[in-house]
Amino acid sequence: MMLLIARIAVGIGEASLSPAANSLLASRFPRHMLTTVLPIYTMGVKVGSAGAFILGGLLIAAAGVWVVTYDALADFEPWQIVFMATGLPAVLLALLVFTFKEPPRPAKKKAGVKPAAIIPFMRERKRLFIPMLIGFSLIALCTYSLTGWVPTYLHRHFGMEPVVYGPILGLISTIAAFTLAFKGMFVDWLYRRGMKDAHIRFYTWLLIGSLPVVFALFWVQQPVIFMIMYGALQVVSIPIMAYVSAAMQLIAPTELRGRITGVFLFCLNGVGGGLGPVIVGSLTEYVFRDEMKVGWSLAVLICTAIPLALVLLRLALKPLRAAIVEAEEREMIDSIFRFSETTVGEVMIPRVDVIALDRHASLQAALDTIVEGGHSRIPIYEDTIDHVIGVLYAKDLLGCYREGMQNVKITDLMRTPYFVPESAMVDDLLGDLQHKKVHLAIVVDEYGGTAGVVTIEDLLEEIVGEIQDEYDSEAPLIQRQAPGVYLVRGRVDIDDLNRELGLHLTDADESYTLAGVIFSHLQRVPDVGDTLDLDGARIEILAVNDNRIEQVRLSVVAAQEGPTGEGASGEGAL
Repeated sequence: MMLLIARIAVGIGEASLSPAANSLLASRFPRHMLTTVLPIYTMGVKVGSAGAFILGGLLIAAAGVWVVTYDALADFEPWQIVFMATGLPAVLLALLVFTFKEPPRPAKKKAGVKPAAIIPFMRERKRLFIPMLIGFSLIALCTYSLTGWVPTYLHRHFGMEPVVYGPILGLISTIAAFTLAFKGMFVDWLYRRGMKDAHIRFYTWLLIGSLPVVFALFWVQQPVIFMIMYGALQVVSIPIMAYVSAAMQLIAPTELRGRITGVFLFCLNGVGGGLGPVIVGSLTEYVFRDEMKVGWSLAVLICTAIPLALVLLRLALKPLRAAIVEAEEREMIDSIFRFSETTVGEVMIPRVDVIALDRHASLQAALDTIVEGGHSRIPIYEDTIDHVIGVLYAKDLLGCYREGMQNVKITDLMRTPYFVPESAMVDDLLGDLQHKKVHLAIVVDEYGGTAGVVTIEDLLEEIVGEIQDEYDSEAPLIQRQAPGVYLVRGRVDIDDLNRELGLHLTDADESYTLAGVIFSHLQRVPDVGDTLDLDGARIEILAVNDNRIEQVRLSVVAAQEGPTGEGASGEGAL
């Protein structure tokens, strides 16, 4: 009974973390990276198991015998000491969960799913969820049975002791853990190339490849060959949670991700952990009636469950494709709702990045500017960029060259500019640009000066994501330099930065960019080398050009009380 209670406690800890962890990771990382990120998280279980196998085997070897009484430790047996020695450090490490910051997740005010909608949601997609639940539960049945009974099989069939098979099983578990990330990257690569069901389809490929091992494993009589085949089975097809989690995060609304993952964990752990070892034990005791036939029991189970799971998962592929397409459409609709609440000032190209020409520039200078900048429309100003008088189109300029009219002035070719205030809403502007058949608008501030420009492409990117062409060779706005350390351009949108890095950087001025937040807190133009501690992040200024923050190094640190300069090192610390 005490063992049962201890095992339940361990299970509660894992079950309470996994649904929330999967949902949080899905909110922090883009869809095309989930099958890379979630396996890395799942690696923790495999690496922990490997450490327990290795350390447990060594401790038992040190104890020297199976049963002994330690006066200094009351009546603890060696296996109990092993359990505590491997478990207590894990309890301390589990406290690291409190260092994880909740990523900002936009509230879904119009297209949200009600909290009680999980049952209708799953019922409407029963052709997907039923075969997936049963299929992966059967795999879990094999996973828990093999994990629980293979050590017994090794001891009974090959006469191996824990000190021998413990490190070997630990090594197998470690290799299986580190291959998860590589398999996940390959699945994400398939997904990015249009294979919507890559997460489950790839796993069915692994199952097909493992079938010869499944059918032959428990007929092998040489322990070395058995270990190699068992290791191959563990590495190739047994780890399933990463694939299940990635698929669930892709198809479920944000509000339901944790609960749907919880449903799958309940089925996988209930069927796998609750029934798997029991079935093997019952077959051994009541059917074969020989404790040496535990291998036969395992063979019957996996040779039945894995092929059946393969068939069921293949049936789920078509519904999975449909569900993922539906989820992508739902995400786009959510972007449209957010689109209606976004101002032009949030999406415009700021004034300092605008490429413009003086009205007196020559046609050759205009052509060089268009070629070097890679833009098809260039604002034309008089005296200063605050006085934009027209927009030059590349096709008009090229047409002029084709006709041999090189002496024409650019003011003769420019078209009338379309002006819009930076406080205008982007959904209204998109309709206006479409109606007037204009692709570029000049954004003006409250004083009538030029604040920037905005194109139809900038507006559409708010709905469908980043649109890149052959001229978009600029480095990403956020580049990972090391774990927790990023190179960030000053003009990155502050909401995008918060969402991607799980931060909560804000200021009283409600700035749109990271540079604006820094200026708001400093109240001055920073110098290169200055540092700022700001709500969970340490920011170091790397490049400033004409009073403009070009690039910073951002290190994610523990949350602090607020912005402060105390404790910052270096001569330029603030």
